[in-house]
Amino acid sequence: MTEELHDEYQVCYRHPDRKTLLRCNKCNRPICLECAVQTPTGYRCKDCIKNQQKIFDTAETKDLLIGGVIAFVLGLAGSYIEQLIPLFSFLSALIVGGVCGKLICTAVRRAVNKRRSQTLSLVVVIAAGVGGLIPRLTGLRIIWIYYVGAGMALSGLTQILVSLLYVIVLCVTIWMDMNGMVFRR
Repeated sequence: MTEELHDEYQVCYRHPDRKTLLRCNKCNRPICLECAVQTPTGYRCKDCIKNQQKIFDTAETKDLLIGGVIAFVLGLAGSYIEQLIPLFSFLSALIVGGVCGKLICTAVRRAVNKRRSQTLSLVVVIAAGVGGLIPRLTGLRIIWIYYVGAGMALSGLTQILVSLLYVIVLCVTIWMDMNGMVFRR
């Protein structure tokens, strides 16, 4: 009986030193536990998983440029708008960062005809973050000179963190929205 089982053993297609009885349910290649990815329909090899995910990456090269420009301009505009709102700076950073992030995602999706990819998401987050950070840099320099130069380091640090909150909320909102993670009740 044990001799029959040893005859059925295969070696993993990526690790020839590992014996296995497991096979990919798509390409039928033998895979070890390290190479196996569990899916709702069974185990698949990492190559089949990568090929399946490529189907969902539909963004073209021009979409990266379009998305980056839109995100940069709207992130920059949102940063200036947030500074003009006379609410508590902490509250306005949260509200405007979230709203501007959703606006950027909607505008980018429409401009690129709903094409998507991880690279597009990353480009949009970086461009919006840079756009939102530019107006902050001059403000941060003034805050740093005023507070830290005057010896009020704790108050200056608080002001710096609050002024960066908009950029953090903006980038997190965009990343989550572009990757399909949405908060729901």
